[in-house]
Amino acid sequence: MAHPIAHASTPCSENVTRIRILLGDAVTRLGWLHYGRVPHPSRPRETGVKMNEWKEKYLGVVVGAVLIALGAFALVVFHWLFHFALIGAIAEALVVAGILVMVVDPYVKKRLLREAAKDILGYLLAYQLPAEVKERIQSLVTETKLYRRDMELEYVIREDGKDLVVEVENRFSLINPTSSDIAFRQLLQFEKAERATLRRVYFTPDKGRGEYDLRGETLKPRKGEPEVEEFEGDKVMIGPERDGVRYRFGASYTMRFSRGFTSGFILQNFGYPTIGVTVRVKGKPDNLTVTASPADKQSAGEWIYSRLFMPGDHIQLRWNEAEK
Repeated sequence: MAHPIAHASTPCSENVTRIRILLGDAVTRLGWLHYGRVPHPSRPRETGVKMNEWKEKYLGVVVGAVLIALGAFALVVFHWLFHFALIGAIAEALVVAGILVMVVDPYVKKRLLREAAKDILGYLLAYQLPAEVKERIQSLVTETKLYRRDMELEYVIREDGKDLVVEVENRFSLINPTSSDIAFRQLLQFEKAERATLRRVYFTPDKGRGEYDLRGETLKPRKGEPEVEEFEGDKVMIGPERDGVRYRFGASYTMRFSRGFTSGFILQNFGYPTIGVTVRVKGKPDNLTVTASPADKQSAGEWIYSRLFMPGDHIQLRWNEAEK
């Protein structure tokens, strides 16, 4: 017959119970501390896996397993064989703490973070925003895991019979500020009325991680929105910024507009947060005047935007034909 965890007839049972509670709480907190510690960003790789990623995924499991193993050993050797009530309390606390660290702790922390983020705007602002606005801001904060830097937009505007052709070169760097790889697909979308044609779509990382250079790709109607044509590239994995790898994307395409109008415009819409944009007009007919949205710095044919563009923002490029 198996021995019970604690003997009710032991004179020090009340003190043992107190020790069990206090020790269990202390060991559990120690496990939480180890599991939730933020790794230093400059940790080197070990066997091909970054130390911080290893800690985030497996440290809690390892700590929990060690605590359970120590508790089980103490129960078998000291408590069940030698009937030491104090050792039994310690062993029981170790087992409970190990189970909490392995199973309960990850879910509790994630839920606490979600709950804390719900009303954080109420403390950051001196006024209450509508729920729809707060949800939108919260989603931008919690779901933004990639952003762009140093976008370059180069335009050449030329005449082609009765059409005005706009040739565009679009380049940007993609940044992953998190601690793990994130999947990304290059996406280009156009209104059908823009009569867009892809010339080249490319991805050139500093180190080989799925590099591609595509030419003559065909635009396809967007599902559920046939008046929009799009191109979606293959999935590539974007490593953390601290790896030091630069992920550079680009595309060349043309758009055609009827010369029946003396003015026109095109929009560069932003689907990801983008810091730093340079717009250049490298060629245009002499009878056209080209302007762009107000910039931080501006010179002949160039507009430099140092600020942040969020999803939904845009830059507008306009042209007007001079009166004859």
